[in-house]
Amino acid sequence: MKASNYFSNLLKVAALSFFSLLTFSVLGQHKTWEVSDGVYAFQSDHNLHSMFVITDSGAIVVDPINNKHAKSMLRVIRSMTDQPVKYVLYSHNHREHISGGKVFRDLGARTLAHVSTHEWLKMYGDKSVAPVDAYWTGTLKTLHLGQHTIELHYMGPSHGVGMTTVLLPKERVAYIADLVTPNQLYPGTMVDYSIRGLENALKKLEALDFEKAIYSRTANANPIGDPVDVAFARQYLEALQQAIDREYEMGTPTMKIPYSINLPQFANWSFYEAWLPLNISKIMAERSAEVESTDLKVKDPLGR
Repeated sequence: MKASNYFSNLLKVAALSFFSLLTFSVLGQHKTWEVSDGVYAFQSDHNLHSMFVITDSGAIVVDPINNKHAKSMLRVIRSMTDQPVKYVLYSHNHREHISGGKVFRDLGARTLAHVSTHEWLKMYGDKSVAPVDAYWTGTLKTLHLGQHTIELHYMGPSHGVGMTTVLLPKERVAYIADLVTPNQLYPGTMVDYSIRGLENALKKLEALDFEKAIYSRTANANPIGDPVDVAFARQYLEALQQAIDREYEMGTPTMKIPYSINLPQFANWSFYEAWLPLNISKIMAERSAEVESTDLKVKDPLGR
């Protein structure tokens, strides 16, 4: 990969982040998109997006990101309603998504997350992340606040711990964190992703009934997408694995496989040249780990 191509990709992402193709309101460097009645996407000067929902009985925030982001979002919410923020929902355990929770919790909001996230934060969380006030178990939790119903869908082991997708069934709007990154490859070596788990999570997302999605990460000009983005993500993973299989069949040396594969149908995605070999390496490493795990359970045919 040429350095010039890498920096070209960086410039492309920066440009996409700056120019929006949809109408949004701007307060300083903060952007707010109205996705549906009472449902909003929010971005500050951070590259991650939140969702907030305003009801006649209070507001709900999904992924408060960090303190600066959370304070900016709070100002926007207060400009729209006198109702307090009642809940702050954590999509998963990663601090870059949730460390702003304290801003709302100090004002009386309750933090809510899947039990897996709760347990992880108890063991490994730092003081910058507000603890979970209430946790839920199983695969589905339903909240009712004002005129809105909010479903929390546990995606299973896929990325991070306790990965949850938020769905507003009436509005048919979903909030999807990190499982799909529209028009962008999965980041680098896909740290804290499980490929098999991710595949399962994408199938679960495709089974949900939504029309619009707020994506926490995207190379697009705004965070609002649709189910097609989920299908593209699944197709990308499938294409990668099929390409790896072909290289094995052709006898390509293992260490050369990550640099022998080209997927032209995804070449326009951000970080294609920089991250494609790293995504391939992740899949290969996970496959090897799966076989090693299976091998431990197989009886030695020599009886040793």
